[in-house]
Amino acid sequence: MFTTTTESISSAVAYGASLKSPVSYAHQVGQAAKIREEIKSGKYPGVSFPDNPKIKEANRLTEKNRQAVSLVHSFRREGHSLAKSCKMAGVAVSTYADWKDRLKMPYSGPILTGTRKGKGRETV
Repeated sequence: MFTTTTESISSAVAYGASLKSPVSYAHQVGQAAKIREEIKSGKYPGVSFPDNPKIKEANRLTEKNRQAVSLVHSFRREGHSLAKSCKMAGVAVSTYADWKDRLKMPYSGPILTGTRKGKGRETV
């Protein structure tokens, strides 16, 4: 049976005090990218990221995305506004802009200037 003595308590306190102070949360977050790269490079044997097909699918652009961008481009060349072209193609303006940039498919047709009062030039 183990009994607690003053000596064992003071020894435990001394040991605890000798440990390094805990790493702050902000420091851990700041080092996240570096640690992630170290894990991917194999610095820590047996440690890896789980294979998540949903994340891979979300990040992969498909031929369907390319066709949607082309469709928006064609509607815009026909004279429709950016918002209306995206709506007719069934894609959000922000999604179209993201896909257009990631697929390196810049729009090269006429850009409509606003016809309604207070509307400016389209930027996407």
